[in-house]
Amino acid sequence: MANLGGEPPSTGINQQCLVLGNPFQDPELLESMRRQWQQLLNWKSATVEGLIWEGTAEENTPILLASVLTNLTKTVLFFL
Repeated sequence: MANLGGEPPSTGINQQCLVLGNPFQDPELLESMRRQWQQLLNWKSATVEGLIWEGTAEENTPILLASVLTNLTKTVLFFL
């Protein structure tokens, strides 16, 4: 049945609301997020491969491309 009264339907349970903010305004939250990201597999594998995630995207792009091209060159030479 449609609710035409303009009020949200009552479900009888407590509902929670997520309020997003700017983590850069809260150093503790930002540090907490960084620690959580460092537990992710892609962060760990990048660390093992010698990549770093410091700096801006513009600064990191040439580093990543050089790493990929080096690995690609090694792979091609291996099969020659």
